[in-house]
Amino acid sequence: MKTYFLDIPKINDMYDLSKLCNLSEYTLNKICFAKDRHYKEVAAKKNNGDTRMLAVPGFKIKTIQYWILRNILEDLPFEDCATAFKKDTNIRATLEWHVGKEFFLCLDTQLSQAEIGR
Repeated sequence: MKTYFLDIPKINDMYDLSKLCNLSEYTLNKICFAKDRHYKEVAAKKNNGDTRMLAVPGFKIKTIQYWILRNILEDLPFEDCATAFKKDTNIRATLEWHVGKEFFLCLDTQLSQAEIGR
C-alpha cells in the first residue's frame, strides 16, 4: 500500500517492513535487536589527525539500508541543495550551494551506535 501524498510504501510496523524487504519478521527483529553483531567498529583518521570510531554495517544491515534507499529515499522530493541521497553528486557539488552565503554550519555528530539504539 502506498501513502497518498508521498507515493512511498506505508510502513506501520516491523511486519510491514519485513514483508517489503522480503525478510521474515523474526529475522528483521533478530537483526534489529542484536545490533552489536551486525556492525563492526573501525577507527578512521580525521583530517585534523584525530581518530573517529565508525560503526560499519554488515551485509544484512547494508541490504536493508539499500532497499530503503532505492525504494523510499530516492523517490522522495528533496530541495536541490539537499544532496545526501541524490545519485551522481559529490561533496564539491554540495559545497557549491554554499559559496557566497553569509553563514555555513558544519556539524559532526559524536553519537556511538549504542547511543543511537536508545
